[in-house]
Amino acid sequence: MMGVGGEEYIQWNLRGIADKARRKAKIQKIENILEKVSRIKILNLQETHLISDADVPPSFKKVKHIFHIIHSFASMNDRGAGICIFVNKTENIMIQEELLEGRLVYLRLQNKASEETKNIFSFYGKSRNNSIEWANHINLIKSKITKNNLENVFILGDFNFVTMRIDRNSHTLNGIDNAALKSWQDLEDECSLLDSFRITSPKRIIYTYSHTDRKSKSRLDRIYIGADLATKVEATNFDTSCFSDHKIVRVRIANKVERGNGSWMFNNTLINDNEFLDLLRNEVRLSAEFRNTFDLKRELWDYQKMNIQSVARMYSTKKAQSKRNEIYQIKNEIEQLERLHSVYITEDSKLRLNQLQEKMANLKKKIQGMKLR
Repeated sequence: MMGVGGEEYIQWNLRGIADKARRKAKIQKIENILEKVSRIKILNLQETHLISDADVPPSFKKVKHIFHIIHSFASMNDRGAGICIFVNKTENIMIQEELLEGRLVYLRLQNKASEETKNIFSFYGKSRNNSIEWANHINLIKSKITKNNLENVFILGDFNFVTMRIDRNSHTLNGIDNAALKSWQDLEDECSLLDSFRITSPKRIIYTYSHTDRKSKSRLDRIYIGADLATKVEATNFDTSCFSDHKIVRVRIANKVERGNGSWMFNNTLINDNEFLDLLRNEVRLSAEFRNTFDLKRELWDYQKMNIQSVARMYSTKKAQSKRNEIYQIKNEIEQLERLHSVYITEDSKLRLNQLQEKMANLKKKIQGMKLR
């Protein structure tokens, strides 16, 4: 299995481009990023500080024939906000909604060639939020996804909180993190969202933001995707920029997955599955009714092999989905236990963590198979 081509989804908090006297270098950086037009699907800029169309850099017009440009301007009461999204014109914009001024935008895209749809959220978290405000803002995303049964979901942003201790160089969650954590975990669980970086790098430590005090570092900038896209994540890259204290985050998604013809293998573990055996016995009984229509036993066996393969594939697909859901739930519980501060770690929580890790290892054991000849 391999990705063909690849689409880039890019997140960057650029710390303002409203100051006309000081923005030239940043604008040049944006233009350099957009030059790779064949690969870039989304460039999500946050903390633009732009208040109105009059503040938008005139040079952005040079790429309007290639990219849709969507703004959610900062308000006078929240001048540090602002979102600007560049969307490749290989996509049609079906829906465009500002859910929170300067902080949250929703786009529904449809590819002009394949007609595949994507649901894009740009979320710039407000660090001064209390737990109720975090819940209200995050629930705007959750409500949009759940009420509309959205698939192919992407959430790009500077969230201004982290959910794992390894994403802060202090290795502890701070007050902002704890205020947002429960609401965000509920969103992840209910909408089957995954941190795209953690799919390929579950334990790697890297930071996207460095505080001006040069002491505090964290991975505030992230891109989440729906679990249905997890197998398409090819890589996450981080570009350091002298124009902002935030790194540029790039996630590459395979836009097509090619599979060879391969050869089908019977999953030997199904032999110990009573539900599958009942299905198989029934299939063999039905096949026996047609035995007189075959001149050779070999032809009958070929027919039965085809039926066994069909039943096994359908059953395995159903079982695999159930297994993936179980792995996802276990993974979430493991992460929650690993996030606990050392003060709250008990012997029971250590035992539970060991049990979950053992269960996860058993679920991920490689399937043994054989060819039916």
